[in-house]
Amino acid sequence: RIGREWTCRILILEGLNLREADLSGANLSGSKLNTNLEGANLTNANLSGADLTGASLVDAFLIDADLRGADLRGADLRGADLHSGTFNNLEGAIVDRNTKLPEDIEEDYLKSLIWK
Repeated sequence: RIGREWTCRILILEGLNLREADLSGANLSGSKLNTNLEGANLTNANLSGADLTGASLVDAFLIDADLRGADLRGADLRGADLHSGTFNNLEGAIVDRNTKLPEDIEEDYLKSLIWK
């Protein structure tokens, strides 16, 4: 478990298997996270400015996660829980009907998603 006390600046995690890892509260802002994060707990994680292009976040928990400025192009968010996350760009992220998005999500965000 990596908690709030764990902070990293510009961490590069490519190709690692962090499936079901508990990264709740971790500060991963600005990091490159092109890795397997399927089912990972990223609740309250700071992912602002992170490069998540192509990352697998299937069934991940992103509750109250900060995704402002994160690059999610090609990130697989099918089944992920983002219902209370903070973000300003979801362009090119892959979602499905099981992805939990905020109820009040703007239509522009919905149009920029890739639905599978």
